[in-house]
This record gives sequence, C-alpha cells and structure tokens, in this order.
Amino acid sequence: MTSWQGESPETRGMWNAAVRGRPLTGLNYYLAQYIKYLSSHNGQAPVTPFLPPGQQQS
Repeated sequence: MTSWQGESPETRGMWNAAVRGRPLTGLNYYLAQYIKYLSSHNGQAPVTPFLPPGQQQS
C-alpha cells in the first residue's frame, strides 16, 4: 500500500485505465503485479514509477 500511495496521480491513473472494463480496480491490479515483481526479483522492489505491463516511462 505504501508503494501505491507513493506513486503519482498520473501513474495511478495509468493503472486504473489498464483495468477499464474489467472487474477489478487499478489498486488490485497494481498490487498483484507488484507482488509478482517482488517474487521474480528476490524481494527487491521495483523503481518508481512502477507502470502497468506494456506501458513505458515517458
């Protein structure tokens, strides 16, 4: 939750947009992908901003 709260409104908006039309929130999707990232990177947190899959930092 702390990581989500530390993301910018723009980044949180990207996560919300990524789930439009799906039965979950941007926060739910963010947390699922964040945990998946932690699991595959030996517990090391991703850099901020942590963007939805397929999005690139501009």
